Amino acid sequence: MVRIARIGLALVALTILAAPTVTAPLAAQEIVAGTWTGSLAGPDGQSFPIEIVVAGEGDEMSVTMVAPGQGEMPFTRVSQSEGQLNLGFDVPGGVTVDCELMAAEDGSYEGDCVGSDGQSGVLKMIPPQDG
Repeated sequence: MVRIARIGLALVALTILAAPTVTAPLAAQEIVAGTWTGSLAGPDGQSFPIEIVVAGEGDEMSVTMVAPGQGEMPFTRVSQSEGQLNLGFDVPGGVTVDCELMAAEDGSYEGDCVGSDGQSGVLKMIPPQDG
């Protein structure tokens, strides 16, 4: 529980007032199961690497963010629609964070994560590579 609290606090700290870089939405793009790589950037331009583990599909999809040295943060709200992936999680202390990611031509997703406290950041997910 302490590790999750640290992750939550770190994510809130990293998501303060970041400027988004959002790509244009694409028609239905498959969210493939596996370990995605990516980054979470804060307002100061600092970014740190993360992994995002996607399991299942459709209504049964689960998504968990893994920050090296910090542990896991499961997304408790997951939905997808045409070219968009919405992810949300709750930070200890009552803050909720919701991410709206848009699909890019290369199969990645990127977009804003906004906390209920008004802080924001940018999350990028790169799909697993075949191989």
